[in-house]
Amino acid sequence: MPEAELQLVAGVRAAFDQAVTADTGELLKAAFHGATAVEQQQMAERLAADNPGAVVLTGLIESGHASARLLQRPSIQLRLQAVAGAELQQRLAELVAQLPEESVETDRLIQERSQLIAQKSGSADAGRELFRRNCQICHQVAGEGRQVGPNLDGVASRGVQRLLEDILAPSRNVDVAFRTTTIVTRDGQAISGLLKELEGERVSVTDSQGRETILPVADVEERRLSASSPMPANVSEILTSEQFVDLVSYLQTLSRQSEPVQ
Repeated sequence: MPEAELQLVAGVRAAFDQAVTADTGELLKAAFHGATAVEQQQMAERLAADNPGAVVLTGLIESGHASARLLQRPSIQLRLQAVAGAELQQRLAELVAQLPEESVETDRLIQERSQLIAQKSGSADAGRELFRRNCQICHQVAGEGRQVGPNLDGVASRGVQRLLEDILAPSRNVDVAFRTTTIVTRDGQAISGLLKELEGERVSVTDSQGRETILPVADVEERRLSASSPMPANVSEILTSEQFVDLVSYLQTLSRQSEPVQ
C-alpha cells in the first residue's frame, strides 16, 4: 500500500479512537472519496453511533463526499434515528427524499440479475468460496458457519426468483426472529443488529458484518425493534456480476443434505 494511503488509514483509525467532531471532516472526506461501498458503509456505521458522528456523516453526504444511499442501509438508518436530534433528522430526511425510490431500483436490479442468471452459467465451486468469505459469518450450512441469520440448508427449494429477492431485498421477507433491533445505551450509543438474550443479565447484538457486541442489561436505556433485516442490502455492490452468478449457482445446490463449506 502506498505511503499516502497508509497515512490516511492510520489517520482515520486515530479519528475513530477519539470523539468524532467536525475537526475530523477533512480526513474523513479523503477516506470516503477513495473507499469502496463496503468501506463506506463500515465508516458510516461508526459515525452513526453517536450524535457528533451523525453530524459529520450528514455533512459528508450533503457535500457529496459520501453516498446518500448509505442513509437507506438499515444498520445506519436505525442508529441515526436513535441519536440524531430533530433538526438533524430533517436534514437527513431531505437527503433521502432526493433519492429515487429504492423499490423501483431494487425491482429493476432483481429483473436484471434474473435475466443474467438465465443467460449465463455460474461456477458453484467459486460460489462456495464466495459464500465462505462473505456469508458464513452470519449463515450456517450443514453445521458450518455462524447462526446469526437463518440456516440456509435447503434454501435451493425457494427457487431463483425468491433467492434473488432474499439477497437483493433482504428486508422484504424477514422472519420476526431475525429482525433488526437497535439498542440505545445509557451513555447515548446506538447499536443495531440481531439481538439475543444471554445468561447473567447480558444481551448480545450482532451487526451486518457479523461483529458481536455484548453488554449488561443494566446499560440498556431503550430497545427499538424494526421490520428490517440486519443483512446488508448491497450484495450487488460487493460482488461483481460474475461473482453474483457464481454465488447463486452455489445456493441452488443447497439441499437438505448439503455438505459443509470447505
